[in-house]
Amino acid sequence: MYDVKVAACAERTQLADLLHSLTTQQWQTPSLCEGWSIRDVVAHMLSYEELSPGGVVSRFTRGWWRFDRANAIGLDDYADHSPEELLDLLDRSLQPRGLTTAFGSRIALVDGMIHQQDIRRPLGLPRDIPVDRLVPALNFARIAPPIGALRRIRGLRLSATDLDWTAGRGPEVRGTGEALLMAMAGRGAVTGELEGPGLATLRDRIAATRARPSANALRTLELISVAAATPRQTTRFPRGIRPARFAATAAASHSARTAHSKETGIQIPTSSNRMILHRVNSTRRSARR
Repeated sequence: MYDVKVAACAERTQLADLLHSLTTQQWQTPSLCEGWSIRDVVAHMLSYEELSPGGVVSRFTRGWWRFDRANAIGLDDYADHSPEELLDLLDRSLQPRGLTTAFGSRIALVDGMIHQQDIRRPLGLPRDIPVDRLVPALNFARIAPPIGALRRIRGLRLSATDLDWTAGRGPEVRGTGEALLMAMAGRGAVTGELEGPGLATLRDRIAATRARPSANALRTLELISVAAATPRQTTRFPRGIRPARFAATAAASHSARTAHSKETGIQIPTSSNRMILHRVNSTRRSARR
């Protein structure tokens, strides 16, 4: 049976090996994440690693329930960490924990893979991503809440030219599996490696989503609940706890989970942890006063 957590650990191990080989100057190289150096990317990845579910709630509350703002807060919190300190933390974090274990550690796998490419591409250090890691990452990246790929790829058919993978319906976009993954994640720099009648649409959507970061409040809530979930829990919030203002997003998110489960056979769990969700709900009510 395929173990996503093992794959995520292997991805992090490969990233750690790469980072240990970099010079001080390379750590300051601009990454594919706009405005972030390679050091910033590593700090961002690790800034979520030691947070408890309550810590995640606190960070997103400080960031007004937006991923971009929460990420900026995490980066500020780790601003005084040297590359050596970040490497030490990464070496102790090869096994996913905390928020990155959400969705059966698929967050850790996809996040680690995309950010490793954010680092490798500007440095001119390509690699062949193992197919047994890349295919699950491609499947999950389409609906992964932090990535927001659905708004970029809706109505398009993605076709990998180097492996047996296609997804979606509509005008086709073709390219390597790695380039498609990075495009789904909003990395406009890779669109020159893609082709097909749907490419212009994808390129325009990537530019639009970079200009207008989305507020992912409900998706953030679901990630928090999943991080504390057990595999046998069902996809349901406790009655009366779900914030009403998130109802529309809830329907879209549920549809995405259902489609993914039908396609892959993977049931995506959510938590019934009342304490966490009650804290979130109370925070939202206080913010509206």
